[in-house]
Amino acid sequence: MVNKIFITLLSLLFAQVASASDYSMIDDYVSNNKKLIQLPSGTAIAIIKDQKIVYEGYFGYSDIENKKKVHSDTVFYIASMTKPFYSLYMLLKEEQGKVDTQWPLAKLLAEIEFKPALQANKVTVQDLLSHTSGVDSWPLIQATAYTGQYDDNVLAKILEHSYVNENAPLGEYRYTNVGYNILSYWSDKNLNTLWQLGLNESIFKPLDMSHTSARMSDIDKNDWDYAHGYSVKSVDPEQRVYLQKTDKTMHAAGGMISTAKDLARFLITQVNQGKLDGEQVLPNHVIGKSQQKLIDYKDRGRQRAYGWGWQIRTLFDEKLLEHRGGFFGASTYMSFMPDKKIGVVVLSNQDKWGGDLAYAIESMGYAIALDKPNEEITGLYERNEAFVKKNTSKFFATKKGKSPEVNATISSDYLGTFIHDTLGTITVEKSNVTGHTISWGAMSSRLYKGDSPNQITAMFTPNYHESIVFMSSSDNKQYLKYRDYTFLKK
Repeated sequence: MVNKIFITLLSLLFAQVASASDYSMIDDYVSNNKKLIQLPSGTAIAIIKDQKIVYEGYFGYSDIENKKKVHSDTVFYIASMTKPFYSLYMLLKEEQGKVDTQWPLAKLLAEIEFKPALQANKVTVQDLLSHTSGVDSWPLIQATAYTGQYDDNVLAKILEHSYVNENAPLGEYRYTNVGYNILSYWSDKNLNTLWQLGLNESIFKPLDMSHTSARMSDIDKNDWDYAHGYSVKSVDPEQRVYLQKTDKTMHAAGGMISTAKDLARFLITQVNQGKLDGEQVLPNHVIGKSQQKLIDYKDRGRQRAYGWGWQIRTLFDEKLLEHRGGFFGASTYMSFMPDKKIGVVVLSNQDKWGGDLAYAIESMGYAIALDKPNEEITGLYERNEAFVKKNTSKFFATKKGKSPEVNATISSDYLGTFIHDTLGTITVEKSNVTGHTISWGAMSSRLYKGDSPNQITAMFTPNYHESIVFMSSSDNKQYLKYRDYTFLKK
């Protein structure tokens, strides 16, 4: 009788352990989520604990049209998740004596005549990486992330026109790509290698991240399966979003492609202080520094912090370092708990609902890895799913089924190429196939009707319409105005 009781108790114990490490609830959640968002886009998930991957999940399609399923080697564009990699690259270079994170901007780029208000003698490398520099430049972001129309001379001109972020001056946190783009301009010129190659040699190769790159051209070169971007906001959600990244628009603040499995290796290295597969592949003190907090701030009333490319907060009363990435047709996430040696990666090739999916997987994944009670994990599942049901229902009830009216007629005066000294060229032309189109580097759009004969709207970025105004001067010169910037017709 005693033996039977012992065996029964032992069986219950093993059942509880199995339940605690059972991630099948995540499989069920993701499958249901794809039905709710009405899009069979792809998702790749990896969860690590201690020194290994304890869960991998692959769902949906990397290419909906051709029914290519996501698998362990499918690469996703990870957008701003590039930041922790570039920050770590700078810290590794500091370890080698190539840079000092306390160097001021005036020392880094002595050849650039920054405006006095920027206090270039006080802004440091650390400020640039922690979003506390107070420096802003919409043209820099536009050129490096969207149009790709730049060279070193153009970037130098753009940097000279940088301006103070009035909402977050030097010393205050405000998330932006600008600091990383400024620093990569310097590193490309002074570290004897482009930042893309630097990341490859310093991080990707040592960690054997075999399907990771900072160049889009490596997809075709290596015949990798790539997760093309989709959006439920599109008129046809199963059609790829048109705006694709190129080598020229892959930048240090958001310029990497990778897999869930490769990113899991990065997180394993993080939670084991530079060790991977039993070897010290990165200096432990550099990894330790990379996880330090640099600035406190509040986000919608919640206490947050930022470090060397990592957002820092708590989850289940444990310290959590994370970073998200977002672009048209892409939503990505990775995080880790350094004290518990747990990490989560979630990659999706759809934009609107990707963040909600990532945080749902985050909450359930950490709860399971931390051996939380089953009822708590089930509650997380139900609350997250209820949230998505409510929001998707509201979205589809109000979604517009078609684009604005195409502009079929436009004055011949407004056809041609318009030039800006730093923002490049915008070309308006007539096509026998698509009607009038407007293109700006990697971006292009059909022309849609505006509110007046000299105004049109365009979708330079997917599903987002913006106004463009054509103007003529008294000396018969034609101009195109986009936002606060004026382009002169060639």
